[in-house]
Amino acid sequence: MPLIDVRLSVPVSQTQEEELVKQIGKAITKIPGKEEASLMVQVQGNCPLWFQGKKQPCAHVTVKIAGQADKQDFNRFNAAVSQALQPLGVPGGAIYFTNEESEKWNNGLVE
Repeated sequence: MPLIDVRLSVPVSQTQEEELVKQIGKAITKIPGKEEASLMVQVQGNCPLWFQGKKQPCAHVTVKIAGQADKQDFNRFNAAVSQALQPLGVPGGAIYFTNEESEKWNNGLVE
């Protein structure tokens, strides 16, 4: 059950958001055992993010997964998401990723 939280300093239209979520859905499969069917994505545009001491196009992406993944798998996913952010005007060097793994993860169906 991956959760991807994308915070962007730039505005995002509904169409752009839908395309970004679609691309993230494809990218999540780069992490073995992860699939779009259990993926949750949050996209926030116009976040007050500062990069290198000034307001400019940038993004922070938090990737949370149940279990573990190799660094190379995260790197492949991060590269795909970086590429998906390019059309929004966010350069690859201004995107920071936080990759988190958790063994204690469940959904709202806990009994």
